[in-house]
Amino acid sequence: MSKQFIKGNVYVFTKKRYLADACKYNSKSIAKLSLKIWGNRINGNEVTVDSNFSASVRGMFVCPDWCKCIKNNSPRIESKEIKDKTINLCDTCKFEIPSCKATEEGIDFKFGNGLGNDNVYECKIYELKSEGI
Repeated sequence: MSKQFIKGNVYVFTKKRYLADACKYNSKSIAKLSLKIWGNRINGNEVTVDSNFSASVRGMFVCPDWCKCIKNNSPRIESKEIKDKTINLCDTCKFEIPSCKATEEGIDFKFGNGLGNDNVYECKIYELKSEGI
């Protein structure tokens, strides 16, 4: 999650991040109701950044914690190691899941926060599949 918007970067609103943040301060039922009213309409839509802490999507105010950076145009930030914890390396790895030798979570691989919270975003033995495979 972003702590602030950075001008030049491209962000999209994600209802998953909104729901996680809204549930910290409201009941889950209130947060889900607001998603039904407006959150589902703007989910995945590009954010218009107004300042470091405010932006809008289709006229709705959004904060940085509810958004995902999809294009980083800041060289200062690109120099840091940023890992997308929503990807699943297993989908593009040459090792098939049944024969994968990465067996110890936290040491050989790490789970991220993608769909179902069962995606691998870091793996010590990961190798990209060849195009013909």
